Amino acid sequence: MINLAEGLVKRGNEVLLLLPSSDGKAKRDIINGVQIQQTNSVGLKFWHPDAIAAIFPQAIVQKTIDEFKPDIIHIHDHYPLSVCVHRYARKKKIKVIGTNHFMPENLAPHVNWISQNKTAFEWVMWKWMLNLFNQLDAVTAPSRTAVNILRKNGLRTPVCPVSNGVNLDRFHIQQPFDSKEWRLRYGFDTERTLFLFVGRVDGEKHIDVLLHALSHTKNDNLQLGIVGKGTDTERLRQITRNLQLEHLVHFT
Repeated sequence: MINLAEGLVKRGNEVLLLLPSSDGKAKRDIINGVQIQQTNSVGLKFWHPDAIAAIFPQAIVQKTIDEFKPDIIHIHDHYPLSVCVHRYARKKKIKVIGTNHFMPENLAPHVNWISQNKTAFEWVMWKWMLNLFNQLDAVTAPSRTAVNILRKNGLRTPVCPVSNGVNLDRFHIQQPFDSKEWRLRYGFDTERTLFLFVGRVDGEKHIDVLLHALSHTKNDNLQLGIVGKGTDTERLRQITRNLQLEHLVHFT
């Protein structure tokens, strides 16, 4: 979201981000040309270490929209702050587009006692999300597959795929590139074939499947690198120890 906002500013647009405060207190700031309005919030660390919820955001949402006068509003979820923003945007006749990153599997590992009935859980989660997204003017998703999943589950709003771009100024192969040097830097064996996971290390990613697969191969010429952080890291470390794979699995 930050990259998107800063990219729009560099192209001559005025951009304001509205989000729950990381420390609970409402505040206004400007960072790299992006106006940032944070609402009062409460942390939900008992559920997920990164989860934050806005507290009674109606007044600050209305004041922010009235002052900024946006031509269009872009939401990234269907949680209470986005619902509040959409409700006021409709009243002001402002177009709202939504980008969907949500799948019921994202929440399932954090509400095990609710998600045990997979069919019912997914039905409720999709209904919750679509209750808002079917009221939007347009929707995007990061791939054609994601678009098809949304349509299959009942999205009626016009939707199109917009891929997540890669900033080639930041992400490119360094020349000259020494593969051995980089493997040694991160603790990988220079001779074994390397399988690499890069991403958020949370339960719905099912990284444990890779660990069990590595154990079943019984092939010491393979190694697995897990690059990222998340709530499932310690459980995966314990599985690695239980399977006696410490010499083949590296957490960076």
